[in-house]
Amino acid sequence: MSRDECVNADWRTIGFEDGANGQAPGRIGDHRKACASHNVVPDRDAYLSGYQEGNQSYCTSERGQRDAQYGNRSNDLCSVNTDYPAGYQEGLASYCTFDVGYEAGLSGEEYLRVCPQEIEKDFLIGYELGSETYRISQAIIELESQVAHIIGLQTDNDRLIEELQHEAVFNRELKVAERVEILADIDSLKDTNEDLDAEHAALDVEIERLYHARRKLDGIEE
Repeated sequence: MSRDECVNADWRTIGFEDGANGQAPGRIGDHRKACASHNVVPDRDAYLSGYQEGNQSYCTSERGQRDAQYGNRSNDLCSVNTDYPAGYQEGLASYCTFDVGYEAGLSGEEYLRVCPQEIEKDFLIGYELGSETYRISQAIIELESQVAHIIGLQTDNDRLIEELQHEAVFNRELKVAERVEILADIDSLKDTNEDLDAEHAALDVEIERLYHARRKLDGIEE
């Protein structure tokens, strides 16, 4: 804050704006430091009076509902003297359900343990089911990425084999030892591709097992 801002400050209004913007009441300390160099001390009582009014406008029932419905923890800035707690409890009633828990787990969201114990059970059942489905889906994505990598390696190897075969057949300037070395390289690449085939096959088995597990969780298969 500049000297003019500090000298002419309406501390009640500043407090209201800080409260309405979700600032902590300790924000007055920042103003105090900013104005200290101008030998101006904030009017603490006026600031806190305005802050309380602003805090009331910030800590609405709607904000409490929204925080709860997103699974957020209760906002520490909003005391029992505001409409926020009642809205937060109302929001929890719609959040702490099996369906919401399932969707949260399925999306890989972290559960912040916000549900009251008496209504948490259904949420946790859904959350664990969704989380297990999410973990399986992520594992499938990782394995399918490995398969794609293997296919890419084999494609590169096949291209190189074709180039080496062309070189061995049509390059009349090759010495016998060079031709033997090229043929050895071709055999090595073919062996590598066979090993990759085996790895690909093993991954396919695991991927199918995971798909089966996911379908079973979804109730598609017994």
